[in-house]
Amino acid sequence: DGIGEAYDSIKKGELDATIDSFPLYKSQIATEVALRKMGGQTVPRVIWTPQALIDTTNVDQAAADIIKWED
Repeated sequence: DGIGEAYDSIKKGELDATIDSFPLYKSQIATEVALRKMGGQTVPRVIWTPQALIDTTNVDQAAADIIKWED
C-alpha cells in the first residue's frame, strides 16, 4: 500500500512491487475540489487521483515525477 516499509522492502529485493496512492496529492486534490464547491463552482462527477505501481524501476524516483504532478 505504498508505505515506507514497502518501499524499503522493494529496495532490499524482498518485495516485488506495491501500489502507492500518494495521500499528499490526494489531499491537495480534495482541498481544491472542496474550495471550488464552496465557491459555487461545478466540479466533475469523477475526480482523478494518482496511483502508481512502484517497483525497482521507479522506487527511487520522486512521487511527483512518477505521477507527472504539476502544481
